[in-house]
Amino acid sequence: LLKEFDPVERDVSESIEMATLLGKYFEQFGQHRHYRVFLIDLFLSLEMLESAEQILEEHCRQDVFYPLKMGRIYLTRRDFQKLRQVLEQVSSTATDIEDYRAEYHFLQFSLLEKYGKKDEWQKHLEQISEDFFRHQANIQLSDRLLNRAEFSDAFRILQEGRDYFLNAANWLEALRTDAQLAKYHRESGYPSRAEALYKTTFFQSDLHGFCLLS
Repeated sequence: LLKEFDPVERDVSESIEMATLLGKYFEQFGQHRHYRVFLIDLFLSLEMLESAEQILEEHCRQDVFYPLKMGRIYLTRRDFQKLRQVLEQVSSTATDIEDYRAEYHFLQFSLLEKYGKKDEWQKHLEQISEDFFRHQANIQLSDRLLNRAEFSDAFRILQEGRDYFLNAANWLEALRTDAQLAKYHRESGYPSRAEALYKTTFFQSDLHGFCLLS
């Protein structure tokens, strides 16, 4: 069933339909860790947070990835207190998180960057090995570049991130990047471009049910 699902070949509505269908097969295939991880990551990529949280709470509390996936839910909700609490459950030296180490470093980076602890977040940023999380981290850092009027660097990492997310058919992250690109246009002196991109981004967000961007 998983082999038949290729998000690059589907638009958002088709991906949501497939995610819902895969969820219905959980009782049959949920004993397989790969299936659990795939389904949760799919839910997260489509901002189906309640569906992801339900699977995690009911079936994955003993899995090593449980605090990390819950951490991504809390990060999306901007609940940094709960994010900190779940990260305290993870040992950075444990060998069983090896498959999720990039995710761990990304979440630690996100938490520490929020509180401005540069010496600490920079160490985690350097250890993010997977492109998906590295681009997400760079999108977050674009705010700092824009605040320092380092517009060329901000545009470069935003454009690289947007290209990556579009090629991977991760529509949610692409829209989040577009929102940052709109901010780039506004801060760099092109308000009409910013307004047009904001409108397009928020329209697409509402159209696909990505409520946190509305």
